[in-house]
Amino acid sequence: MPELPPEAAEVQARTYEEAVAQGSETPGDVAFRATIDAFMTYNQKLAEAQAEAEGITIEEIHELTYFGFLALQTQRWPDVEDLIDRELTEEERTLGADLLRTTNQEFKEQLRQLVAEGAPESERWELIRSTQARYRREYFAITGMTPELLDQLLAGDLTRDYAPAVTPIPENIEPAELPPDVGPRPER
Repeated sequence: MPELPPEAAEVQARTYEEAVAQGSETPGDVAFRATIDAFMTYNQKLAEAQAEAEGITIEEIHELTYFGFLALQTQRWPDVEDLIDRELTEEERTLGADLLRTTNQEFKEQLRQLVAEGAPESERWELIRSTQARYRREYFAITGMTPELLDQLLAGDLTRDYAPAVTPIPENIEPAELPPDVGPRPER
């Protein structure tokens, strides 16, 4: 099974900070891609085996891995709700989950058809790009997310694993008072 490299959090945090410093309009995506790059390097042998099994290039596997992880991030409903500043309805959640499932299923079928037909790599890349664009467009319509909010989702926040810890500690603030001791927990 592929594994996240041990330094994934550091890669994402460092890359996010660098992207912000360089004025990137999508620092979350830049950091997210860097994490996927580290993931692919860490799992190189598995990626090569997957590319061979599917009959596509390692670069295509790389992009599909990025898209797969991105799509999974879009299903983090509590984080999405925080970003859109409202609760999603059960119907919206169902539509979002169905979109992920059907996009994945349809994409696999179409890609495998192209491979079976001996289609050139350029056609497969067109399928990859159009699938990603369609997923985002439909996902945004369902949830109310925007490209900017998606970038924030990919960047994460300090309460999530692998989120970049780049917010500087405020200067000149006093620590809060300690809360009162709650005492020992009663036994049943």
